[in-house]
Amino acid sequence: MTSFAYDEEPFGCSTQFEGREKEFFKRFLFNAILQFQVLERKRVVVLGGEGLQVDVEGKDPVKGEKVRARVIFGKRGERVVGFYITQWRPIDGTYDMSAFDDFDKFVKSFKFLKKSFYETL
Repeated sequence: MTSFAYDEEPFGCSTQFEGREKEFFKRFLFNAILQFQVLERKRVVVLGGEGLQVDVEGKDPVKGEKVRARVIFGKRGERVVGFYITQWRPIDGTYDMSAFDDFDKFVKSFKFLKKSFYETL
């Protein structure tokens, strides 16, 4: 299963990307009880400004599953927003990386139609 989303309020409250990353991964997929291994962390351009992309993988040997996720943090005004994709596979399965390419296209094409409530204050 693969899913991706935009999140106006990703877990946490830090306005700095590194702080938000730590807060986010304490609660991201917490019901699955996964320990994530960071595969890659890099600065990216998102929503017309600076962002942070973090690729992780988690495994659950008891259920025989693994998940790969990409989380991209960006800014909407002063607030941190996020995009993420998760892809679940059997532990011996392979990921469909073309889905991550589609996700990247979605993130690059994402535009806001109007200011957020917070930007109008």
